[in-house]
Amino acid sequence: MDDFPVRIYAVNVRPLEDARLFEKAYRKVTEERRKKTDQIRSHGDKCRSLGAELLLLYGLSQMGILRKNGRTAESFSLKSCGSVMDLPDGNGKAAGSSDKAGAASGLEMDFPRFRYGENGKPYLDGVENLYFNVSHSGELAVCAIAPCEVGCDVEKVRDRKLAVARRFFTPEEYEVICSQENAEARQRLFFRFWTLKESFLKVTGEGLRLGLDSFQIIPGEEKISVIQNVDHRAYYFKEYEAAKDYCCAVCAVQETFEAQVRRVNMEELLI
Repeated sequence: MDDFPVRIYAVNVRPLEDARLFEKAYRKVTEERRKKTDQIRSHGDKCRSLGAELLLLYGLSQMGILRKNGRTAESFSLKSCGSVMDLPDGNGKAAGSSDKAGAASGLEMDFPRFRYGENGKPYLDGVENLYFNVSHSGELAVCAIAPCEVGCDVEKVRDRKLAVARRFFTPEEYEVICSQENAEARQRLFFRFWTLKESFLKVTGEGLRLGLDSFQIIPGEEKISVIQNVDHRAYYFKEYEAAKDYCCAVCAVQETFEAQVRRVNMEELLI
């Protein structure tokens, strides 16, 4: 597979409130995800946890990385450029490993093996140059998959006091939010800034170690840019209409993104 645009998938996790579907989802995720889900108290958070990993596994299978039965495909080729950080809420990348030769020769691997690299980032063992990131909020889970480092964030738009923006955002960002003509516009812009900033934090791997006010997002009409001192790389952003009343943003170190969200029904993830 050659270089490809950043892909973004989305699924509504509400069907997992059904006990039968929840149990089916629970059986389809990794053992590690099941253990983490067992430790979550809120049933809604359990559904979001399972739904996010199901979506990631679905996206990997759509790209031919994983078979539908949950094992790593016998052959694959990803030729491309070179938190917080914890599945399903963190940022992951594929990297070389001791299993690389076995995967390339067609040996089936136990499904799936996530390893953890720098800054706690998970990656899919045995697959090179494949990066992923997931996020969830409310009833929605999203997953970004790319041939380069990528971060994504989704947030359900809800009432939020602007004191949060004054405390955590840059003065310039706060001023832009306050300049909006009404409360609804201010709330929407607040969550636009929030998702854009979170997606940047995730792609850099810095997570909460990097203060939200240590870099500035400039949401231009045609291009979104960032003023930052993390490194000298160029970062690119794209916002998506993942669902009504949600803000969703993706940040990557490549400029090409798919134009639309790939919306998936939960039934597709449970086949």
